[in-house]
Amino acid sequence: MKNPIFLLLLLLFFLFGCSNTENKLDLPITSSKLTSPPKVEIEIDEEIYPTSQGSYCWNTEKVTECVDMATPTELMDGMKGIKVSRNENITLHIERTPSSQKVTVIDSSGQTEELKLDKTTFSAPIVRGTYIVTYYGVWEKDDKNSSGDSSYIFKIEVK
Repeated sequence: MKNPIFLLLLLLFFLFGCSNTENKLDLPITSSKLTSPPKVEIEIDEEIYPTSQGSYCWNTEKVTECVDMATPTELMDGMKGIKVSRNENITLHIERTPSSQKVTVIDSSGQTEELKLDKTTFSAPIVRGTYIVTYYGVWEKDDKNSSGDSSYIFKIEVK
């Protein structure tokens, strides 16, 4: 009876007593704030909506992370579109100003078109239908030495 208890105590000692929480390999400690692309939301008719994270490549001084996501069409499959009026203004709320950016839409037939973007605002298409919208931005190095490119996806239903 004493042997199983002794073995259990010995095992617990090795598991917890000998643990070391130091970063011996000097690997970079990452924070999602430093290693992730900026947050992007959209505003339609004074209502704020999230976007879905698309593919991105983000760099810091010690870490580079590139993530390939599914295509915008696959990401939005089964998602409901945000209802918008024809030609309605859509405003992007971007956590950090990009050095370059563009907005494209994919219609239900798979046709892609780049929309005119005025700083952070663009207009919904004038033709009724469902569209997948992709916002793509490129960010130069900032004071935290982070930079990269990223895409963000959302779906709209033009009524």
